[in-house]
Amino acid sequence: MISVKTKLIQLEKDLHSDEVRSSTSKLAQMLHNDFKEITQSGTTYTKKEALEGLSISAEVDIKAFNFDVTLISEYIAQVMYETETINLKRNITKNALRSSLWKFEGDRWQMLFHQGTQKK
Repeated sequence: MISVKTKLIQLEKDLHSDEVRSSTSKLAQMLHNDFKEITQSGTTYTKKEALEGLSISAEVDIKAFNFDVTLISEYIAQVMYETETINLKRNITKNALRSSLWKFEGDRWQMLFHQGTQKK
């Protein structure tokens, strides 16, 4: 059986994949109804806004690494990691520190909150 920590890391990586990022239905399943996000630029998004934005974002390559998973309770976990995001159209690379809160509800983990902070 796969550990909770391994499962959460895989879910984070799945959110970076073209397959998930281009599927509103897959994203909707992975994001909690109360989802909130604070982007690197300080913009905030709800689940609805995130679904609209992520489903149309393309042409980026995201590498995620240095994962740290903390189980806060049986039903809440924090995942912290770093990313290198390359905009393939503009050839611009951004590095960020990221933190997500995941909630186990019903039969699955869903992302409740995410924040990205630009790394200098």
